[in-house]
Amino acid sequence: MSNDAVGSDWQCVGVAQVGAAVVLAAGIYCFEFRSSSANVRAKYLFVGVGLGLGGSLGGGMSPSPADFATNSMPDIWTSLQCQRPFSANDLDKAYAALSTVGAAAALGYSITRITGGWADPLFTDQDVSGWGTGVGASGAMMPGAWLMIGSTDYY
Repeated sequence: MSNDAVGSDWQCVGVAQVGAAVVLAAGIYCFEFRSSSANVRAKYLFVGVGLGLGGSLGGGMSPSPADFATNSMPDIWTSLQCQRPFSANDLDKAYAALSTVGAAAALGYSITRITGGWADPLFTDQDVSGWGTGVGASGAMMPGAWLMIGSTDYY
């Protein structure tokens, strides 16, 4: 594993989040990113401040109710369309943007889009929407930063 190895096959999944907004919004979201070609899995915090309304506290991504009903194995990872190959270190401390709207009462759905990088973007406006666990209802648009909190080999 090398945090400097580049890949263009990045995927991500939401791990947890907490946010609050009454016009001014603030949030901390945890995402895990992985790249097979870079042989790395890394957890990042998105930390941002922006505009929004509501509040939420949530855990990880969850299979959809249809997956439960059909007893099918979901893939909760979202493949990112990369603007260019990048490394785990390239994403660390990079500009970030997150927009989200969602609601949950134990199980809920959030429409979420993320961006990484500013002048030479790594990925832009990627849809990482999905089912998750938690409580609350909120909507927010926040610029911020990606902060790596740990990494390991891909598998």
